[in-house]
Amino acid sequence: MAHHDLTSKMIPYLDRHLSFPLLEYLGLKEIYDVKDILQAKYDLMSKTNMVDFAITLYQELHKVEEVPADLSKRREEILATLNSYTEQAAKVMEVIENPKVIGALRQDKEQNIKLLQEKFRCN
Repeated sequence: MAHHDLTSKMIPYLDRHLSFPLLEYLGLKEIYDVKDILQAKYDLMSKTNMVDFAITLYQELHKVEEVPADLSKRREEILATLNSYTEQAAKVMEVIENPKVIGALRQDKEQNIKLLQEKFRCN
């Protein structure tokens, strides 16, 4: 049945978020060896920022508990970037999470921008 499957021909042309469900489906149908499906998932996820999931796939694939140094380092870099973005967005998040601000916003984008600039000094 695997020789009739076109997934391997389609995946190079699909976005990762569309490829992963196809791999999940193939895993459920047991058309291919489980290790091959895990390897394909790992290859797909290792190129994303979903490092924790890639680590889990690596551990499952290789039956180990340790995390490869490159994945561990990449995880730290991604978390540092996330923390940096969180700090940069803190002022904006504080304003838009304020119930008074939410209540004052309208459908009109221009009016919302003007309100935020005047009352909260947001640019």
